[in-house]
Amino acid sequence: SISAPGKNAAPKRERVFKGVTIVLRCLGIIALVWLALVFRGHKGQHILRLSPFSISTSWYGILGLIGWAYLAASVLYLVFRTNRTALLACIALMTCFYAADRNGFFDNFAPARIVDFGGTLGSQAAITVAGLLLGSILVTPDTRTHGSRIKFTLWFVGGFAFAAMLVNGLYGISKNNATPSWCLWSSGVTAVLWLLFYLWADVRAQSALAKTARPLAIAGQNVLLAYLLSEMMESVLDLVHLGDWYGGLAEHTLAGAVARSAGCGVLLLAVTAGLNRVGFRLKL
Repeated sequence: SISAPGKNAAPKRERVFKGVTIVLRCLGIIALVWLALVFRGHKGQHILRLSPFSISTSWYGILGLIGWAYLAASVLYLVFRTNRTALLACIALMTCFYAADRNGFFDNFAPARIVDFGGTLGSQAAITVAGLLLGSILVTPDTRTHGSRIKFTLWFVGGFAFAAMLVNGLYGISKNNATPSWCLWSSGVTAVLWLLFYLWADVRAQSALAKTARPLAIAGQNVLLAYLLSEMMESVLDLVHLGDWYGGLAEHTLAGAVARSAGCGVLLLAVTAGLNRVGFRLKL
């Protein structure tokens, strides 16, 4: 028998692509370890020492906080999957980490010297787990209908808003301090926005109005890549000597500042969508 041309080519290409991907990932891990070993802080201190083993930490920065939050949520997902009761219990416990940390509970706990258990692995990470809880309704058998998803989201918003009001008197609302009330409000407000977009794009999926949401769906497929590109943008603009020009766009009027931010956001999402289209995607 004669096989069709290209019949065996596709599996071969897939094996080659998989092999190249594995090699690139290994090189990336090696590069990250090497950078951690050679990097020096402002005072010449190492981030990572192997002999004797030590990790020097300060504030991790926004990307570091995101990384810890994603790590916490990933571990909990591997343990509990889409068990919404367990995920909700984890959110409550992680929120309690904040109060426990404020009262010295983790003072003699060795890992607390590396990462903040009150905010970074506590109240802030609880926001990510709350997103996992809300997102679970898209894949669980008992929430397949629009009505069941809307009902759950409304209960989610009401519960988180009520919880935020209950703990507001303890530490107030502060983003920088990652207070429980701020984190709970953030989860509730995010759920409201998600519900609005869900009603717009999914519930009325066959309507003409839903088609206007398609650009947002395309742009939202890899938002972490867009975020990382935005973090790189300042350095790139300075490299091509456009940093002062970009900064000046927002200095004269509020309208100019809003237009600059909106235009920058559209451009970054367009670049992200273009990279996704050619096969470049960021995965954790």
